[in-house]
Order: sequence, then structure tokens, then C-alpha cells
Amino acid sequence: MLKWFVDLKISRKLIVGFLIVAFLAAVIGGVGIWNMAQMKQQATDLYELYVLGVQYAEDAARYFERLRYNLTMYAVQDNATGLADYSSRISNQVASIEESLDKYEQLIQFDDEWERYNAVVEYWEKYKPLAEKLTSNTLTSPTAITQRLSYIRTYSNVSDALRDAFVTMIEADAAGARAKTEENNASAQGAILIELVIMLAAILVAIWLGAYISGIIGKPIMGAVEVAKMLAQGDMSAKDKLKEETLQRRDEIGQLRAAFGELIDATLTQVQATERLAKGDLTKDVEIRSDKDILGKSLQAVIDSLNDIATSIIATANQVASGASAISHSSQILSDGATRQASAIEELTASIEEIAAQTENNAKNAQEANRLAAETKESAIRGNEQMNTMLKAMDAINASSANISKVIKVIEDIAFQTNILALN
Repeated sequence: MLKWFVDLKISRKLIVGFLIVAFLAAVIGGVGIWNMAQMKQQATDLYELYVLGVQYAEDAARYFERLRYNLTMYAVQDNATGLADYSSRISNQVASIEESLDKYEQLIQFDDEWERYNAVVEYWEKYKPLAEKLTSNTLTSPTAITQRLSYIRTYSNVSDALRDAFVTMIEADAAGARAKTEENNASAQGAILIELVIMLAAILVAIWLGAYISGIIGKPIMGAVEVAKMLAQGDMSAKDKLKEETLQRRDEIGQLRAAFGELIDATLTQVQATERLAKGDLTKDVEIRSDKDILGKSLQAVIDSLNDIATSIIATANQVASGASAISHSSQILSDGATRQASAIEELTASIEEIAAQTENNAKNAQEANRLAAETKESAIRGNEQMNTMLKAMDAINASSANISKVIKVIEDIAFQTNILALN
């Protein structure tokens, strides 16, 4: 299923791994940012819908209590200065109450809030004429004071109802604020839990991804290291360590394993060439894989050199054989000459015997005999010289025969060495 990932280059594997980790970090960050945005919005809602509502309601209720007090103080004033002072305060407080109610109205979103607000407004609209009616009486006489106090008593029920409406609204908003706070706390805890789950899942995925990438990169590299060590020790069985599934990969690991396979095959080819060379087989050339194949070129150079040496030895042996044949022929010629000289000597001996016989038989021819004797003597002298010459020739023949024996011995030694080289 992940073969496409396995076939990616190592650099792309690492980039994809980092991108996945970055994506997980982005998811974690995005979820965190979304949760923080939600919490911020919830805090804003809590503040705007409830805290501000409670604040505005409390402000209106506080101003209302001050208004009640100032109305009472206005009613009992017996001088114009006091009436004017409290009249100003009453006007400010009425305006503050209405301002607070207007601000509260802008925050209302739910029907029950409208009901509580409308109740307050309803009682306020009934109570507000008291201020106008009371402040319109600017007399300082006891009768006027009594009359103003009677106005206040007339509106006491409305005042109590308005105060209760304010309390109800404030308590409801406070309860809503508490509920919203609890809801925000629950949401925050849920967001923290979700963030922790996502972080744990991201950590597990990152650990698995790191282990997976380490496995598909580290283990094959360690296998390649083991193969390299076996090759360094001359163990050609290292090819068995190359797994088929690794060789089918398209990344650097697969290319490395394929290169190791080619290296082992080429080395085995050169080993076979070396074994043939060790057995003396110089008939096959070594396959040169490239211009940088130093070992192949060196083996081929050795084979060429041995072929040159063998050729030189064969040529030298042929030359020695030819010289030995020439020497043998010369020896035969010398032997034939010696045989002829021996025959001549025999004939000369026979002639001498014949001359001796004639000398005895031809006493009368003394002078002729002397002449013949002198000739015979001269022939004998020449025969003696020829004998000496023959003896010298025989000595030369013997010396030549000894030299021939030495040459033949050298030829036999060369032939023996040639046979040894051929066997090697």
C-alpha cells in the first residue's frame, strides 16, 4: 500500500515525513487556535451578555435607590437651596437610570430577559412621573412638605415592585453568568481534552512515521554495510544477502543494492578469469567493463604478457631446434669426411705394401725404386700430415659433439620450463 512511498527518493521521503509532522503540528495549532477563538468568543459573550447586563442592571438599581433617597430628601426640604440641589440630583439619577436601561436593552437576546426587562420598564414608567410630580412642587411650607410625602407614599407599592423587578433581573443575570461560566469551563475542559487527544494522536503518528521511515531506510543500509564487509573479506556469497524486494525498490536503497549485485557479478566474472589464468588458459580475454576498470585491464595485461612470453619461448625453442639440426648435419658431414680419410689411409697403406713388394722384386731398378721411395716418403709425409689433420678434425668433432650435448641439455631445460609455464 505504501510502495509509492518506499520508491520515493530518500530526500523526498524525509520531506514527506516532515510535511506530515508539520501538517499534524498545523492541525494541533489550528485546533488550539479554534479553541482559543471559541473560548474568547465565549468569554466575550459572558462579559457582554451577562457581566455587562448585571453591571447595567446593578447600575440602574443603584441609581434607583439613590433616586428614592433623594426624592425623600427633596420632599422634606424647607428651603429653596435644598430643593434646587436635590432636584438636580433627581434629574441626573433619572437620566442615569434610563441610560443604564438603554444599555441593558441592547444586550438582550433571550425572551426571558425581555420579560424581566419589560417588567422593570413597566414599573419604571409608572414610577418616573413621581419625580416629575414631586419636583414640580417647589414650595417650602409644611403643607407642601406633607403633600410631597403623601406623593411618595402613593408610589410606595410601585417603588417596591420596581425594586423587586431590579432584584429579579439582577439575580437572573447573575445566575445566567454563573451558568455561562460553568458552560465555558466545560467547553474549556472539552477543548483541552480534544487538544490532548489530537496531540497524543499526532505524537503516535509521528513516532510511527519516524520508525517506519527509519525501518525502510536504516535496515536496508545496514544490510548494504554487511554486504560491503563480506565483499571486503572476499566472500562472494554476499549476493545471497541482497533481498529481492529491496532490489525492486526505485529509491537510492534499491539502486545501491542493484549496484552491489552488479559489483558481485563483475567480481565473479573476473574471479573466473583469474582461475582460468591460474590453470594456464590464456585463450580467453577478460571483459573490460569500462575505461576505469583497472582490475580488468590489469588482468588482460597479465594475459597479454603471458601470451607474449609463451610466444617468445616457442620461437626460441624453434630456433634452438633449428640450430641443433644444423649442428647435427655438420657433425654428419664431419663424420663422412673422417670415414673418407680413413679409407684413403687404408689405400695408402696398401700402396706402401705394394711398393715394398715391388722394391724387393725390382732390385734392379734401384734408382727408380729410390725415386719411388722418395715419392713414397713424400706421400708418407703428406699422409702423416693428413693423419694429423684428421686427428685434429676428430678432436674438433668431439668438441662439437660436447657442445651439441650442452645445447641439447639447454633445449631440454627450456622445454621443461616451457611445459611448467604452460601448466601454470
